[in-house]
Amino acid sequence: MYFILQATVLLAHSMNVLPCANELSINATLGEDVLLNPNCTDCDALSIEWKFSSNLMTSCISSYIMSKETISKIVFGAFEGRVSILRNGLHLWLPSVHINDTGKYTRILTTLNGMEQCVSITVNVKEDYRKAETFEINQTKDNGLKTTISLSVSIVGVILGVIIILLWIKRKSAWRATSRVNRFSLPTKSTEYPIYGNWNGSRYT
Repeated sequence: MYFILQATVLLAHSMNVLPCANELSINATLGEDVLLNPNCTDCDALSIEWKFSSNLMTSCISSYIMSKETISKIVFGAFEGRVSILRNGLHLWLPSVHINDTGKYTRILTTLNGMEQCVSITVNVKEDYRKAETFEINQTKDNGLKTTISLSVSIVGVILGVIIILLWIKRKSAWRATSRVNRFSLPTKSTEYPIYGNWNGSRYT
């Protein structure tokens, strides 16, 4: 692997092109303003180009060519009105980025002696992390509240069940006691018949 990398560097030197070895990475929030300002070892450039590549497309963003007579500055295609070139093309300003701005931005700088310097910056545009965190916290609170309500309902159900069972046991015990008393203490009634004398020994006048 080391020999392949060394051969690539030697080939690039022979073609006056340096590989984009130093890649930077920027995490951006949706709607944020992003400034791409990579350093350069030789800022006296003859031309500066910015390119963009992603999973969806690869295209040129801008071209900045300086000469003794004129300065040519071009912003290509869909990037016109969407980006701004600063410091004679060295820096690229991305206002209010969106998800489609996620990708790799490459600056190719050609020095006065014909050498090329290549720097790549990867921009990752995502949703607002604070909103995602707030949503997650709220969701956790909602789940906690639902769990608390479920536990409360379960506890109340258990208590009501215990109370109903105790009342049933108490009622059954009272019914058994009443039945026992009625069985062992039956009422005894004595019937008295009137005595009207001795019928056999009655006398008539």
